[in-house]
This record gives sequence, C-alpha cells and structure tokens, in this order.
Amino acid sequence: MSNSTERLVDPVLEGGLASLESARGITMQLIEVIAPDQMLTRGCAGGNHTAYVLGHIAWTEDMFLSSLSGRSPALPQAWGERFGMKMELSDDPSHYPEKEALVRAMVERRSAMVEWLGSLSAEALSAPIEGDLAAFVPNRGALAGLLTFHESFHAGQVSVCRRAIGLPHLF
Repeated sequence: MSNSTERLVDPVLEGGLASLESARGITMQLIEVIAPDQMLTRGCAGGNHTAYVLGHIAWTEDMFLSSLSGRSPALPQAWGERFGMKMELSDDPSHYPEKEALVRAMVERRSAMVEWLGSLSAEALSAPIEGDLAAFVPNRGALAGLLTFHESFHAGQVSVCRRAIGLPHLF
C-alpha cells in the first residue's frame, strides 16, 4: 500500500525523464576528455564547437523553464546572445565561459527542469502550450522528449568535434 503523501509519477513523464538522463550521460561521456583548450575545435568549417553546444543546451533548458514555469531565467541575458539559435560563433576563448562553468550550468538547468516537470500535475503536463514555444512542443509533458532529442542532436555535433581533435569514437 502506498503512502498517501507519495507523488505518483506519470509513466510517460517517467520515460521522458529517463531519456533525459540517458542523453545527459552520453553528453557527459563525450565531453569528459575534451580539454579546456579544445573546446573551440569545430568538426567542420562553420560547424558548432563544443563550448557553444554546452552553453546552448544549458541556455535552451533555462529558456524553456523560465518561459513555461513563469520563473525568472537563471542564466544571464548574455547567454542568449552567445548561445541562442543560429548565433555567429566566435573562435575567441574569452567569448565563452570556461568548460567547468558550462558543465555546471548544464547540470543546474537540467536539475531545475527535472524538478519542475516532476512537480506538475497530469493536468498541467497535458495542457497545451501557447505562443511561440508551441512550434517546438505541444505540452509540458512532451518537453522531456523534445529536450532529449535536442541534446542528442547536439551530442552528435560534439562527437564530430571529438574526431576533429583526434579522439576516438566513443560508441
């Protein structure tokens, strides 16, 4: 018999959260051996480098979380200017936070996202999203799947950056 104060997790959300955890584990394995001075190596001309990818993942989750939860963004506005969609990337290391700060932002923003999603009722998870973000995700319950795809897409870019550095395939 369950304790009445336990929160039952929606099985679809639970699967989405497990996928988020899996995608993050892969990303962390990919970046583990990338040295700080290799963070701006691109896999191809015009491609994204690892510093951008990590900041972009953190910024995206912060943007979705603040927009959908009503919370204030946790990351400075400058992150949107550096890590937003279709940004012009710089090859100047001073333009980006250090690797440790990028990883910390990813971890903190993911933790906040998972905590927030887990706090939502079934009704809140299934309520339609309105406005510009509806083009990306129909409701809050589908957000874990979108963020899993998003991180996996960019993890592929990091994989190509690893090869450009001379690191072996991870998988």
